[in-house]
Amino acid sequence: MDQHPSLEVLCEFVEARLPREEAHQVVAHFLGCRSCGEEAARYNLLRLSRESRSESASGGDGVVMDRALTTLQYGASLSRPEPEEIQARGDIAKGPIGAALIDSLLGLSWSLRFQNPAEMIDLARSAVMVSLEMRPETFDLRQLSDLRCRAWAHLGNSYRVAGELMPAAEALARAAEFLEQGSGDPALKARIFEFQGSLLSNQQDHEPAQAALDAAFAIYVAHGELHAAGRVLISKAVHGGGAHRPHEAARLTAQGLALLDETADPELFFIAAHNQLWFLVECGCFAEARELLYSRRPFQAADRLNELTLQWLEGRIAGGLGDLPLAAEHLSAVQHGFEDAGLRYRAALVALDLAAVLFHLGQAQEACETVTAAVTVFAEQKVPNHSLAANPVLRTALEIETTPLLLATQIAELLHQTGIGRA
Repeated sequence: MDQHPSLEVLCEFVEARLPREEAHQVVAHFLGCRSCGEEAARYNLLRLSRESRSESASGGDGVVMDRALTTLQYGASLSRPEPEEIQARGDIAKGPIGAALIDSLLGLSWSLRFQNPAEMIDLARSAVMVSLEMRPETFDLRQLSDLRCRAWAHLGNSYRVAGELMPAAEALARAAEFLEQGSGDPALKARIFEFQGSLLSNQQDHEPAQAALDAAFAIYVAHGELHAAGRVLISKAVHGGGAHRPHEAARLTAQGLALLDETADPELFFIAAHNQLWFLVECGCFAEARELLYSRRPFQAADRLNELTLQWLEGRIAGGLGDLPLAAEHLSAVQHGFEDAGLRYRAALVALDLAAVLFHLGQAQEACETVTAAVTVFAEQKVPNHSLAANPVLRTALEIETTPLLLATQIAELLHQTGIGRA
């Protein structure tokens, strides 16, 4: 973007109404143009305040600013302003109030990482814009750099969670610049390493990813941040599993679970325990997986999609333990459940497991039809060609009715590992 964006474009950017490509160009422009970033920040703060008042007047639950304000924690010497008292940026982005607002926005953003990546980005973007409004005259320069580093880092990670890897890399690069200007806080440095490691893994650059995560882990352990260290091990396990090392992933997940503070982040604990089930199944440890599944029953009723995913696991475990009718019952129900939810890709992955079970039950024709339908979905979803190459092999083997269950399962597992990813 050679020219400065118009006020209309800035407003559309702040309100998340710009097409993705144009939004990326505006972000790139902000990196080299402080005045445009400040203008967008001013508009964003006024928008948040206006929306907060509107929601408060209508008796609603509130939106971004309203929720942020209600979660702020101020010191004893600083009174909490009511939303209607906030007139403009000057009342928000000053000293402790601005810092507290950034903390609140980033905390809310992080809490949505498993449910709403789009709003996660919006909240992190708001934190970045508040940080751009703050001035060294009202806040220590190194602390201000730390705040901006945190905001940009969380924005980068939010983009990564949403699968937008290019803006994620740009935002993390910006965070690294502010890190150099900051206080040298080891925890902040570890957080940057952690986010960079996850991004590198998503970019299929596994060795640098593991090195970054190892660096984060070492810093957290050295400073007694065991929960954060456990979180890094969970990330290493996910990336190890994605690199076709389920035994290593299962070991790392077990170590990470032992370090996590379940009460501090119950969602992460649930996700990690759930990942452990997948890794154990991929390792062929079906009895151990079943024991863990039943021991975690209290954590399984979060929502319908979690229920379906866990029933999928039950189906795979039942198949691995030889209870094929029960496996077919579970997998068929899960396939239809994902289809009803509009999640055709997940339904197609389940269909691969179901096809293997159906074939072993002597229902070769039904198994072939199930795989053929899954192939269509994979093609529509643009699954990598090296993954799709396995489909004709499985389909042909089913047609001639000579494939043992193990081979069918191995081919299905290949597609699980080399496709877009597990659920």
